[in-house]
Amino acid sequence: RECPSLKIQEDIRIPDYCYISSPDNEIKSEIEVKIWFGPWGTVSPLHFDKKHNLLAQVTGTKRLLLADPKDSEDVYPFAGEMLSNTSQVDLENVDELQFPNIKNVSFHEIILNSGEMLYIPPGWWHHPQIPALIQNCIEHWPARAKWSDLGYFIQRFGYRTVPIEIGSQYTESNWGQKLVRLKDFIDRQFISRKNDTIVEYLAQHDLLNQIPEEEFFSEFLD
Repeated sequence: RECPSLKIQEDIRIPDYCYISSPDNEIKSEIEVKIWFGPWGTVSPLHFDKKHNLLAQVTGTKRLLLADPKDSEDVYPFAGEMLSNTSQVDLENVDELQFPNIKNVSFHEIILNSGEMLYIPPGWWHHPQIPALIQNCIEHWPARAKWSDLGYFIQRFGYRTVPIEIGSQYTESNWGQKLVRLKDFIDRQFISRKNDTIVEYLAQHDLLNQIPEEEFFSEFLD
């Protein structure tokens, strides 16, 4: 049988404008809610998404580089269907001999601080029509107060097994995945820092929807 869902999703509020449609942009699928959870040093390769994105920075700070869709050829996307939305260029260490046209791209740098939200339209390369920074829009989210406390995550769903990505970015040759308990991941990366040389992170996970009630697994908790 299905496990009942925790009320963790009550910590956030889906903005009303996520439900707005227009004649040329009908809502054809459910709104997806994903969570990213990682330490300093986690890097996402330059890529674009096919959907409208609202990136909310609940806690911490994120630096983003964005490029207009018109510059797609100059960011050297991978060939093939699977990674065609991902650039081959490592923006942390650009090889201009291999990728000479990358210097023609005008990147927009944005620092996304705690409590801010960034709208990224479909097709925009990011490491928002126009990117738009939205301020003072998630101050009323309970997550703003709760999610900065690692103990809250450990208490509510630390026993949950989740897929952790290993490596600073998924285009690296040594990138991999493994299943671990969330509280073990939090301990290694944020508390005891046992793996200082290994970057692990939880990316695009349906954690908000897939957590069973604590009472359901109470007999298995430490």
